[in-house]
Amino acid sequence: VRSRVAFITPVLGLGGTERCIMDLADGLKGRFECLVLHATGSRWNDARGAEEMARHAPVAAVPLLDIGRWLEANRVAVAVAWGLLDVEAALRGWGGPLLFACHNSERSFTARTAKAARHRAFRVVAVSKAALRTMRRVPEEKRRVIHNGLDPARVAPARPREAVREELGVRPGVFLWGACLRMSPEKRPDAMIRAAADLGPGFRLVLCGDGPRRARYERLNASLGSPAIMLPHSFEVGSLLGALD
Repeated sequence: VRSRVAFITPVLGLGGTERCIMDLADGLKGRFECLVLHATGSRWNDARGAEEMARHAPVAAVPLLDIGRWLEANRVAVAVAWGLLDVEAALRGWGGPLLFACHNSERSFTARTAKAARHRAFRVVAVSKAALRTMRRVPEEKRRVIHNGLDPARVAPARPREAVREELGVRPGVFLWGACLRMSPEKRPDAMIRAAADLGPGFRLVLCGDGPRRARYERLNASLGSPAIMLPHSFEVGSLLGALD
């Protein structure tokens, strides 16, 4: 009988964290039975994200305060979670080991989640040294840095750089910069859009992604003269990244 591993996420959309869960679930197949728990009541729940996730692991929507009882009833051996501010309350009723992850260095929110998990988690993992610096309230013996793995084949360009830039309407000689990201406050797309407006016509910004506040950032972009090219979410980002300077 394979041990069960549950990935607990406060959002279920189409972002980098969801992609990470899919990769982990695929990599653990055959050794563990992986489950995904979406803590319902979050700010962002995209049906497309749930559909894509279900191709890699079963997905269950569970109210935040029922998660512990659900884990116990389904005999989950290990839980991996992130982004939860009510860890103790969420896991009440389940005594198994928790691995808590911090994915970015945005201090206000990430530091709060790390602090909330410091007693319940047996390890709090940062994906970078910058993220580790948000964990000052976490006991040193519990902190770890484990960098995100990346399959180079996934981000290899599939189309010529010049063709992608032409399709985006970027003139020769213009400096193209950008990001593939979830459109939410901690990613600061607003700062990038404002910077693009300040940089002027010799530079162009491209943002690829979706998220709970995309419409707000689209309005900001329009109000500043559309300095950014706003593309929808895509898992095929290699050609776009290859077109950037």
